[in-house]
Amino acid sequence: MRASAKVWLQEQRRQRNALPSEEETRIRRLKERLQLGFPLEPHDAQHRSRQNQPKAGPSVGSASLLEQNAVLVSRLDTMEELLRHGEEERRRMRSQLLQASDENRRCAMQLVHSALDRYQGELVLEERLFRETLLLHESEAKQNILWELNRCLRGGKCTRASRNDLTKRKPRLLLGKQFYA
Repeated sequence: MRASAKVWLQEQRRQRNALPSEEETRIRRLKERLQLGFPLEPHDAQHRSRQNQPKAGPSVGSASLLEQNAVLVSRLDTMEELLRHGEEERRRMRSQLLQASDENRRCAMQLVHSALDRYQGELVLEERLFRETLLLHESEAKQNILWELNRCLRGGKCTRASRNDLTKRKPRLLLGKQFYA
């Protein structure tokens, strides 16, 4: 599973398990009051009616509830601290990921440019070789033409016939006198 998918799943779980904002503000107020030593205010009618009843003194159950609340508040503080550190770590990892992706993109562009440069060099070499081959063939063809021309001029015998020779070779029409004679 990819790291980004894991982070997304953890974020979804955290959002599902998170308390509503009203509960968070209520817990924050409770923590502040516990730290300052103020008595807790009741939040519903049942607590108000119990508060109006005469108390015989602090019971063992209420003392243990206060201890449990203090433990829960301390756990909540540690969880908030861990969450804060996790968020900082996630931001740090995200910035590192962005830097790595930028570096990856830069390396890919360098590879593309080097491949294009190499391909261009190969094309230049291929073109140079083609031109040299073409010049060699042209010079051979020119030499053959000159040699043939020289041979024709010196030997007096050309393989190419003139236009007049072609017209002389055509069969003549016979005149009527020649036909009957």
